[in-house]
Amino acid sequence: MLKRLAEARPECISPLTLQYRMHQDICSLCNELVYNGMLKCADDNVKNTNLNLPYYPGKVLQPLSSGVNIPFHWLRHAINPYRPVVFVNTDGIKLEKSPEPCHAVSHTHTCLHDATCSSSSFQPLEREQRTKTANGRRINETEATLVATVVQAFSNCGLNSRNMAIICPYRSQLSLMGARSDLSSLSGLEMCTVDRFQGRDREVIIIPFVRSNAGGKVGSLLKDFRRINVAFSRAKKKLVLIGSFQTLYKGSDILRPILDYIEQKKWVLDLQANSHSIYEN
Repeated sequence: MLKRLAEARPECISPLTLQYRMHQDICSLCNELVYNGMLKCADDNVKNTNLNLPYYPGKVLQPLSSGVNIPFHWLRHAINPYRPVVFVNTDGIKLEKSPEPCHAVSHTHTCLHDATCSSSSFQPLEREQRTKTANGRRINETEATLVATVVQAFSNCGLNSRNMAIICPYRSQLSLMGARSDLSSLSGLEMCTVDRFQGRDREVIIIPFVRSNAGGKVGSLLKDFRRINVAFSRAKKKLVLIGSFQTLYKGSDILRPILDYIEQKKWVLDLQANSHSIYEN
């Protein structure tokens, strides 16, 4: 009804351009997605205040050392309180031993949508969950592990779990994560869909995108700019995005310019083949 009234009487509409929630980097994502630069931070405190992690970096989880090739300490970069936005790119992860991908994978991002990079190096991480009552439900166990690792690292570094939330577009993935004791045991940690979290916020928001496939199939949820904007704008000081850069870039016209912007700002953190298994959960 409000939408119809606004369309009928546009002269009665006054845009609200000041926001009191998000760090300027998170706000800039929302501007790229929806507001065309009109959304501004209300004051310098909102604009520049970083996440408080009193035990960072000393209490970050340490990589396992028993026979594991540790490429770099990616978790330290992922939860860095002075990086308000980070996209943890899973395209370099290999679930089994396989040839190295053609792109360089490090904390310096290489354009994975570049035509010069062979798609044969890409390993899909999502799978279809089949049950007695439902088929076609998409889950991504690797992303669930990464989410749990990131949450544990924030917690170890002094962030109360009540100040974190996991927003996921897929209920099947939420069920998968909810079954993990390392997540469900944390008091106050919320895991829910975008719609259920609307109107609220947290210091840290973690968004696993789930979809990871060579065909760039992302479904309708990741093509809905309103839902994506709501998810991004729930974060006050730190937004951690976890997903397949290649899949999202190929499959979502809405996310493609956002990914270009994130890449331009050097906010992409590329994971290597065994990055999901070098920390003990």
